[in-house]
Amino acid sequence: MTDNGLVSCGGGQCHSYTFSFVPSASNPEIDFSPHLALGAHLYGGSSLHANLDVANKDVPLPVGNILLDITAHKFNDLNGNGTQDNGEPDLSGWTMTLFKGTTCSGQPVSSSTSNSPNPGTTDGSGNATWIDLSGSDGDNNGNFSVQETLQAGWTNVTPLCQAVGLTQSGNLATFGNQQLTPNLSITKVARDVTGAPISSIPANGVFSYTITVANSGNADATGVVVTDDLDDSLTVNGTPSYSGSSSGNCAVGA
Repeated sequence: MTDNGLVSCGGGQCHSYTFSFVPSASNPEIDFSPHLALGAHLYGGSSLHANLDVANKDVPLPVGNILLDITAHKFNDLNGNGTQDNGEPDLSGWTMTLFKGTTCSGQPVSSSTSNSPNPGTTDGSGNATWIDLSGSDGDNNGNFSVQETLQAGWTNVTPLCQAVGLTQSGNLATFGNQQLTPNLSITKVARDVTGAPISSIPANGVFSYTITVANSGNADATGVVVTDDLDDSLTVNGTPSYSGSSSGNCAVGA
């Protein structure tokens, strides 16, 4: 075999090799396995050619589409850091849609093209997978995007739309969500007439106190009622007041 280097072909350059042999049968064969560069999946109509000088023929060797898969993975991001850490579970039953292009605003990939349902639904491992995709199934650059359908009671901590291209190293879009949950805390601080915090009250002493309710969760808390049962030995002077970022009111019970 002789390596002829690059030669002009089809307006570009091609690698050329010459195979020389003496046939030992009436139907001799040459078998070889060409390897295409990454990105060839974008050109499903590409072909290799074998030029048979003796027969004066150019024999096309069609190159089929390189088929790869895309997977969308869904997990419960308990700490909201955008990464699936140890102990953070996968989420099943979430709807994922595969689009042509990078912005989830183009045409969804046909279910018949991907050989998988589109939209897809995440399984017990948190995965929705579209199989046997070629670059020509995406946009002109072989790009795709995946969009999750956000469920009620959850917030996304990763983008709802993620671009993904077909590569040999991996075709994975990972989505993290966090459940919307209020997290209430309550503190009570007593103060003397000067406004200084105190931990004990003298007999017949006068003091005021503040009850603070805070919500450090990622969802509103509704229907919250705070009740402070006072000892019968205490006398309430004045009217309790309320201040805060949410609606509320205070009242002195009987």
